[in-house]
Amino acid sequence: MANGGIIGPNNPVGNVPVAAGTDAFNAPGTFTRPVTTVDLLIVGGGGAGQKGPSGGGGGGGGMILIPGHSIPSGPHAITVGAGGAGGTWPSGTSTAGNPSTFAPGQPWGLEAIRGGTNGSNPGGSGSGNNGEGGGGSPGGSSTQAPSMPAPTAPFGFGSSGGAGLDAQRKGGGGGGAGGAGSPAPSGGGPGGVGKSAQPLFGAAPQPYYPSNGVNYAGGGGGGSDTSGSRFPADAGSGSPDGSGGAGSPSSPGSSPGVAGVTNSGGAGGASSDVQGTNAGNGGSGQVLVKYPGYSQFAASGVFKISEVYDYVKAGNWSN
Repeated sequence: MANGGIIGPNNPVGNVPVAAGTDAFNAPGTFTRPVTTVDLLIVGGGGAGQKGPSGGGGGGGGMILIPGHSIPSGPHAITVGAGGAGGTWPSGTSTAGNPSTFAPGQPWGLEAIRGGTNGSNPGGSGSGNNGEGGGGSPGGSSTQAPSMPAPTAPFGFGSSGGAGLDAQRKGGGGGGAGGAGSPAPSGGGPGGVGKSAQPLFGAAPQPYYPSNGVNYAGGGGGGSDTSGSRFPADAGSGSPDGSGGAGSPSSPGSSPGVAGVTNSGGAGGASSDVQGTNAGNGGSGQVLVKYPGYSQFAASGVFKISEVYDYVKAGNWSN
């Protein structure tokens, strides 16, 4: 109905309560809510699986899960890291993921480090070591928690990658936010388990969770060379939570390493010895910001487009 010549329903003047909620960022953006305490999930992009007959699985993106983080009221920039690109046959090189950030460059800012790739390289979670020339050495270490100043360091998560098996050319699994990648047994090593966001953001399903559910940043499975007299066991599985991808099977066919799940920060699986196979891409990261309820001033006749839509849909908007 009309209200003093302003078209639309009556809209109260003064402070209007806004319910608590969660803003999800799957791409760069800005958090603008006028609050001073938030719960945060920040996940970096997962590393790609290593390309090669016995490559290591990619490392999951670094993960930050922090409650009650104090921030000043005002806009805060957010970046979301892309996953690493898997190396393509015959000579492509895999790349690490990219970091995700909340308020970069600010004293209250936080960064989830990219997931590692290509052998013993470190990252948010380290990549698995390769089994050809890796010499059975450990995979890459996690640099997530060590990169964070006190008192935030305990809220950073990542794990090391698994060792490769040189004699049999089997790659280790990449590390995950919740556990280390497995060393190569008779086949490629499985990726390390990711970590659940449920303690702060609720049980699945939620509209903001990735397709695998509530877990993030799992490691990728290692590759397996089955040529000659080597053990016939195959490539490693992805992380048990489903965010990290499995290594490429050496037979049959030439299917690539499996990609990490989009917006989970899961890592990609390594490629196998089959000609034409590519390593799996890492999954992109995500930032979730859970905010408390607050009050917002509203003036009569001023509406968000979404509010106009809701009024029209309910039959309560008058021209």
